[in-house]
Amino acid sequence: MREITHHGVRKFFSFSRIEKPVNTNGLILHYYAMRKKYILFLVLICTICKQKMFSQKIYNTWFFGYHSGLDFNTAPPTFLTNPLIEADEPPYYTSSICDSSGNLLFFTDGIKVWNTSRVEMPKPPGRWPWGIDDQVLPLICPYPENDSLYYLFTVGGGGGLNTGKFLFTTINMAANGKAGEIVYPPSPGSANYFTVLADNASFMLAGTAHCNQRDTWIVTITNGALNSFLVSPGGTNTTPVTTLLPVPQSTLSEGYSNIKFSPNGEKLVIPIVSKNEILVYGFNNQTGIFSDPLLLHLPSKELLEDVEISPAGSKLYYASYEYEMDGNDQTGVEFHNIFQLNLESGSAADIEKSRYKVNPFPNRAGCPGPCLIIMRTLQLGPDGKIYVSLRKDKDNGINLIEFPERDREYASYPGNYLRYGKVYKFINVNYIRSASFSPKENGIQVKKKTCLGLPTEFSLLYTKIDSVKWDFGDPTSGASNYSIEITPTHNYKAVNQYTIKAIMYKACHTDTAITQVSIDPDPIVRIPAYIKDTIVCIGNKLMID
Repeated sequence: MREITHHGVRKFFSFSRIEKPVNTNGLILHYYAMRKKYILFLVLICTICKQKMFSQKIYNTWFFGYHSGLDFNTAPPTFLTNPLIEADEPPYYTSSICDSSGNLLFFTDGIKVWNTSRVEMPKPPGRWPWGIDDQVLPLICPYPENDSLYYLFTVGGGGGLNTGKFLFTTINMAANGKAGEIVYPPSPGSANYFTVLADNASFMLAGTAHCNQRDTWIVTITNGALNSFLVSPGGTNTTPVTTLLPVPQSTLSEGYSNIKFSPNGEKLVIPIVSKNEILVYGFNNQTGIFSDPLLLHLPSKELLEDVEISPAGSKLYYASYEYEMDGNDQTGVEFHNIFQLNLESGSAADIEKSRYKVNPFPNRAGCPGPCLIIMRTLQLGPDGKIYVSLRKDKDNGINLIEFPERDREYASYPGNYLRYGKVYKFINVNYIRSASFSPKENGIQVKKKTCLGLPTEFSLLYTKIDSVKWDFGDPTSGASNYSIEITPTHNYKAVNQYTIKAIMYKACHTDTAITQVSIDPDPIVRIPAYIKDTIVCIGNKLMID
């Protein structure tokens, strides 16, 4: 027999076992077996922590798939239409860039470049690397300390003339009355308007901020190694920092998934579609060196489609499918799912054991009748959510993983989150994620929402720091208002809005992160009378109105 007091109400229950908690719109329902009956006990998670998030806007416009796009200057993002972007299936990547206020400057599919008026910038005759039928993976990178010049890095694939070449050219957005111009200024006698940095490159390309928060690392895979090229105010260093791969580069040639950095720049994920494996590296954004590789294996029947990683790099997500079987024969039906792996679990084996299916029901595809095709893509947005494509020739909705940093079901996967109104097919956008997550405005993470008077837990988006000093904005708490712990807690005693600061010390840079947290009063929960006789099975939901 156990006594429970909730808002002054004392109740006595006898419990034989406690089942798994299920989150239901802010309430956690715990199921208790009680002499062949089940009752519900509700624990309220009552503090609402409100943070200013994701205000870096230079990558806030996406174009993708078939005539489609998203504008992240609104929440939720607004759908865009762009008839210049047209592809039936991946791989077809785009990259775009905005000014600091989120106003579009230009965008590209690597083959053509368009300005904000959707007018194509003229290409230098005979000196442009890509033809109309080429397959190109682009990435736009701002020149450090220059608000007019931009690098356009590209990797070629698909068997064209420059397949396997990793190169760059330059865009000057101050030219032509700020309509933009493709330029390349090194020498008047230059035969081309581009510089080749490497040959034999895989169709993979990503970038992240340097430790100094000014320069940028651009990374691709060539000659069996990860190659990190440093972009600084002095230009692009043509001699890369190299890290040999533990797997043959030839295994990376299948599929349409790209390599992806966590926005904090501390991890890189490499999809190995041909082997149904995922390679995870740690990254030193001061030296450009990759280390501590973890090779993760999918279960034997699963076929890898795409990968994604959470902003702080604690969770890895992958999309896969498996065939429905009738004995030893395939029925023509595919079951597509999304899984979470906890990268903080320890060894590769432990990480594989942490596997959790995010979507409650699989998406069916295949050709048992009319063909339904899924070419799943996962794309982390500048708002910190992961956007998930559905059936490419049928669905007009986009799903998302709402809280990628949270564990298991608390990551939240609501169905048909965005209704587009038209078929968009897939989402493949390449951008430098770290630019959307600044240390100042996104450095502090409020990991746990607790009731008034109980500890609130804090952590940092960045884990590779030397030390930190916290100020919880609560001077009445005396010495408890300060901490030097990496993941501290603080007990707020009063309802108020608090400003939290964390000074992060790193070898090459010091940043101050700031956020605000609102501690709200504990509201009274009035449980309807009918609840006491209600039976709810594990995995189902009970809506309390």
